[in-house]
Amino acid sequence: MKDMKRIFPAFIALILTVLVLPVVAMAWEAGQVRKVSDGDTLHVGNARVRLYGIDCPEKDQPFGQEAKDFVTSKIVQAGGQVFLDVIDKDHYGRLVAVVRLGKPDGPVLNQELLRAGLAWHYTRYCKTPTCEAWKETEASARTAKAGLWGQPNPTAPWNWRRKH
Repeated sequence: MKDMKRIFPAFIALILTVLVLPVVAMAWEAGQVRKVSDGDTLHVGNARVRLYGIDCPEKDQPFGQEAKDFVTSKIVQAGGQVFLDVIDKDHYGRLVAVVRLGKPDGPVLNQELLRAGLAWHYTRYCKTPTCEAWKETEASARTAKAGLWGQPNPTAPWNWRRKH
């Protein structure tokens, strides 16, 4: 019984290592963008990817097309190459990720959209330490009246979806 008390913690550590190591190895997974659906959804390889922590205007909402065009231009500038830090999977089966452009230490697309005033910081779902910086990025875009913040009363996409 004493041997079991010593072996059990080591066994648990081994199991956790086997289960967690593949997840860690997936961080900053590279891929080619096949399609930009809208400002916050991409098709990378065979996966649909939702940008973590932000929400862009819907396609038929003011600045929805601008957000999509912005993302498309950034992807083209990066040669179609992105690196994904997968945070979660949503209820639609999409990977939810922080997306870096061109290289593992390239610009973060999620934050670039906020900086350009083409996305809201999605405080309901953005819970990592990075989200605090993104909150500041959105505040700066609002102050500068960048993108959609130049409108008198922009409607958040989650409110737009509820009405339409």
